[in-house]
Amino acid sequence: MLYDFSKTKEADRVREAAHKGYNAFLNSLDEYTRVEWVDGEAEFMSPVALIHLRIGQFVLFLIDRYLENNPIGEVLGDGFQMKIGPKSGRVPDVFFVSNEHTDRLKPTYLDGPADLVVEVVSPDSVRRDREQKFREYALGGIPEYWIIDTQRGVCEFYILDGSTYRPAALNDAGLFESTQLPGLRINPDWFTREHLPTVRSVLVEAGIS
Repeated sequence: MLYDFSKTKEADRVREAAHKGYNAFLNSLDEYTRVEWVDGEAEFMSPVALIHLRIGQFVLFLIDRYLENNPIGEVLGDGFQMKIGPKSGRVPDVFFVSNEHTDRLKPTYLDGPADLVVEVVSPDSVRRDREQKFREYALGGIPEYWIIDTQRGVCEFYILDGSTYRPAALNDAGLFESTQLPGLRINPDWFTREHLPTVRSVLVEAGIS
């Protein structure tokens, strides 16, 4: 049986702190606790599956490599909080913050929307990623949102249009061209193969080398 942190006394302490506000909630956490702050409540998440972790690391390393050549901001991974509303503190799988918005980066959280967020959908996060976060990220002003859905075997890319998202079109080669990371191209097929490619093997297709 998997260890269920949400049923521990430590989890009860986090829940109690969440009721006191976001700062109290943050102060109650350690670096290993997977929990978000939703409507003033602590919402615990399941442990990360191996495929989820691999995809998140792949995207993180790919964007990091892009930023080595194009130093326009910073990319962060799972575990760092993003506060995008008066009662919303989320933990994206991967997110990018442009140089224009690095003032939003605080020691333990991002105080405001990222410029790009990537979520990898897992069995327990379908509704959270596709419905709840979809609305929150749009209303919070996140310009670009990628959903990598391991359940359906699809990748979806969205661009903010007013207060909602519209699907982004792929180019003639079937690649998505990021608006927030100019020149970066993403092939949705990378995430549907039997084995995830290495970052090095896709650099040319991604427009990085």
